Amino acid sequence: MPVLLVGFSLSRPVVGAVNSATPFFIRFAGETVGIWDGPLLHLLGMLFFHGALGSVPVELHPLAFAGWLGLFVTALNLMPLGQLDGGRILYLPMGAAGPGPGSTPLSPDPRPTGHHLVVVGSGVGAVLLVNRSRLRHLPVLLSAVPLDPMRRLVPWFAILIFFLTFVAVPVSL
Repeated sequence: MPVLLVGFSLSRPVVGAVNSATPFFIRFAGETVGIWDGPLLHLLGMLFFHGALGSVPVELHPLAFAGWLGLFVTALNLMPLGQLDGGRILYLPMGAAGPGPGSTPLSPDPRPTGHHLVVVGSGVGAVLLVNRSRLRHLPVLLSAVPLDPMRRLVPWFAILIFFLTFVAVPVSL
């Protein structure tokens, strides 16, 4: 966050047409790369660039881009995928059993299509790569020890950080 804030103070709005989906951009190897913003980046952009955000493009200083990249990597790490921190964080509110019998499927149509198979296959491949071919969650060492109320807030704070920093489409060329 400090790098992002310093980088935002060094960034500048420029004259040109703005795309509402990518209000920020960087110049990389002579090309312009649009940067999508999540909720936190958008709020900070509104603070730093007042009326300019959304009406003109904002060229991010390299420090601001480094800060944005840090937020993006943090959001990726908070995804609930195996050994990434998101999997560990969701273990506390959900427990070892995971979602209960009242959970609903992600897709309203449970019949798989070719697209579903490719996405699921890619996801399984990514999980195996990240987890070094282990699909089981590693055991919690002190699962019987209750956590104090302050530590019970940590996963909810991490989930909030995920939703504030996650960007589904990070860049556009």
